[in-house]
Amino acid sequence: MATKLFSAIALATVSFQTGSTTSPALPDTKGKMPIRLNYIAGKAISYKGATASVISGTVAESQNFIPGNTHLVKIQELPLDLSILRKDGTPVGRRFEITNILKVTNSIELLDLTSKLGDLVAEDVSGIPTVKILGATAPEKVNSVYENPELIKAPATV
Repeated sequence: MATKLFSAIALATVSFQTGSTTSPALPDTKGKMPIRLNYIAGKAISYKGATASVISGTVAESQNFIPGNTHLVKIQELPLDLSILRKDGTPVGRRFEITNILKVTNSIELLDLTSKLGDLVAEDVSGIPTVKILGATAPEKVNSVYENPELIKAPATV
């Protein structure tokens, strides 16, 4: 049984991601600083209790996210892809695509959208789905498992 992928619409305020004094935010490979989407209404994702997402500066620029503004966003979970691995060789787990739908231009629009979307409801996505690869012991079998989904047990819901 396949797990249903997360999909929702939310309102988010946009700011630059500064990090902390011990772990400051760094620019991406194109020199753009990351931005932070702080969800305020609708259905969104949270990670370890934080109802925000950090996006690379280059991606933010391509999506026209403007720090200091509020944006209506679509959050779409991407299918599990076993070919995308961490440095230790394990799958990255849940991934999300966040799309800018529109920049909120005035307070009336903000109030209207907030009213229509309702209070913020956040789904915790901090857990990584458990994926059991049946019979896959060699690294080359990982890709064949993705091409043959019947070899994968459905990820546990998080």
